[in-house]
Amino acid sequence: MKNLTISLLAFNILMSTTAMAADLEANVTSGYDDNPYLLSDTFLPQSALFIGSDIKLRHRFDSGFGVSGDWDQLIYEGKSKDANRRTLSGGIDFRKRGTLMGTDVRYRTGVNFTDYDKTYISRSTGLVGKIGANQLGDRYDASWGDVDAGIEFRFSKKFRLDISANGRDRKYHDYSAVGASNLDFRQWGSRAKITFKPTSKNEFTASYTYRDRKFDDRRGRLLDSSLVAGSNLKYKYNIVEATWTYDISKKQDLRAAAYIENRSDNVTGFYNTTWQRYSISYTNEVSERQKLEMNITYRDYKYDNNDVIGAIEGQEPINSKKGFAYELSYGYLLSKLDHMNLWLVANGSYEDYNSVNVNYIYKQAVARLGIQLDF
Repeated sequence: MKNLTISLLAFNILMSTTAMAADLEANVTSGYDDNPYLLSDTFLPQSALFIGSDIKLRHRFDSGFGVSGDWDQLIYEGKSKDANRRTLSGGIDFRKRGTLMGTDVRYRTGVNFTDYDKTYISRSTGLVGKIGANQLGDRYDASWGDVDAGIEFRFSKKFRLDISANGRDRKYHDYSAVGASNLDFRQWGSRAKITFKPTSKNEFTASYTYRDRKFDDRRGRLLDSSLVAGSNLKYKYNIVEATWTYDISKKQDLRAAAYIENRSDNVTGFYNTTWQRYSISYTNEVSERQKLEMNITYRDYKYDNNDVIGAIEGQEPINSKKGFAYELSYGYLLSKLDHMNLWLVANGSYEDYNSVNVNYIYKQAVARLGIQLDF
């Protein structure tokens, strides 16, 4: 009830901010989830009903400064209340047009702060995670700040180059007193992205991202999962992304995307991972009152050297898995006024993942129905 009260209070505050009315989107949905804790069939997952609220605020001033705020929350019925989760974020940024070496450019810089809350459920037991007799329910609760600065070169209508640098400082709930690893970290990164639009219907993007993450006080591990005394764990990330968007018509789009991430640690490679994601999506503005979107995603996440070692749980939020996710969304415009659109929205999704670790083999089906307000 406390979470619901906070959610409704945040909704009312944003709804009453008329100065931002043209930049506000609010969603309130109810739904059904047949596996809230993402458990394997071994634990006989129980279904549950939930209420979701999602509020997005955006506003840009003539000066080039912009502000943003996001609230996203799911509240499950009593027996599955540990599946509740909430994300709250806000930021400020600045954008400016200019010319550099005779080329049209766009400068940007910004900061953003996020707070995340979700109970940690062990996939090995189906219960709140523990170390000995100590519960770790807030294990992955975290707060973090992001900074970003970049410049986009617009060489022509067909070709753009974007170069950026970013940083993050993330703090987790501290369980070091009971023997859990300290997950706090700082990282910095850089990205180069090109956009190529050869025709009015086709657009291609490709990017490379490098990240360097340093933990505040975390040890590395040998391949048998034992700690390496005196070590200071660091990660390096190399990420490649590509997209293709095709405008089938003025109202229909087809988009394909690929994401490949390699992570390496600086100690023994215990935490080395390869993460791949491929997706294809289709959107259709069926009419002035109807919109439709379909998406299929394939994910393959694996630890390169120790896929089957259960000790990773409690140190990392994701274990090895691979499989497909399917999603279908539909919206119907109920009312259109001068400053507000009222939509009826429906969404269904299904995920099916396999894993070398039996505890990470799971299926999940979710259905939602609600309203969306655009201001």
